Amino acid sequence: MNVILLIVASWWFSLANLVNETAPPPVQWRVEPAETETSPGSSVDLVCSLDIPAGWHVYWSDPGASGAPTNFEFESLPPGVVVEPVRFQRPSVFSTKLGRVFGFEDQLVAAARVHVPDTATVGSAIQLSVWGDWLLCQKACYIGGGEKTVTIHIGQEGVPTDAASLVKSIPSPLRSRPDTRVSWDQDAGQVVITGPMSSKGPPRVLIDRVPGVEVGHASVDVADGAFHLSLPVRLMPGDSMGQPARVRGLLIFGSSRYDPAWSFGIACDADDSKP
Repeated sequence: MNVILLIVASWWFSLANLVNETAPPPVQWRVEPAETETSPGSSVDLVCSLDIPAGWHVYWSDPGASGAPTNFEFESLPPGVVVEPVRFQRPSVFSTKLGRVFGFEDQLVAAARVHVPDTATVGSAIQLSVWGDWLLCQKACYIGGGEKTVTIHIGQEGVPTDAASLVKSIPSPLRSRPDTRVSWDQDAGQVVITGPMSSKGPPRVLIDRVPGVEVGHASVDVADGAFHLSLPVRLMPGDSMGQPARVRGLLIFGSSRYDPAWSFGIACDADDSKP
């Protein structure tokens, strides 16, 4: 409920500014497959990118203390097509009078993995509708968004497109980091992440909001070149809006959005990590 109120408040704020400000500069956005062709039964990343006007910013999937999340939704999926949750770049952290906010300047890149059914025919094509929306802010804030159509060509010998290079900027799953593990401690009610230290210093986490899940401040212990990070979790089933209890976010090192980061997500009822 708090998330919904925050988004509504941010939108009202942007609408109020629309009355007194001129139109904002345009945001260019694209949706492109990372490969020219995808074979039946395989998968491909669809890459959503925003070119953000100089001096302006948009927000991460969790905006933080103010703002509204950037969102991409895939609608009217053809039979057999499955789309995984959207993955975002590591955001920058901005300090404001209301607190820390998480967002992007210059460019935002996100991707969603699309699985093509093995019944797809070589030589055919699959079309998907993608709806994007964001809040563009400087001194004033404006709601932006729209719909795009993207085509996935079914073939046997796809090659990377220009969008493939953008995927490299999106954090990899935590399981790909050597000797690093995330687990759910049912008895203690906390998520635990362990692994080797980085040259960038102790780890931190950016947590994406999930209805019905409240995550407290992380505590980090460092010894013998390894870290042990604990996140206390409070579960509120009455506020879950029907979604499963899950903690997801980014494990980050360093202060720059270009420093190392890995994504993680874990159900709060099992000791089993997922991307």
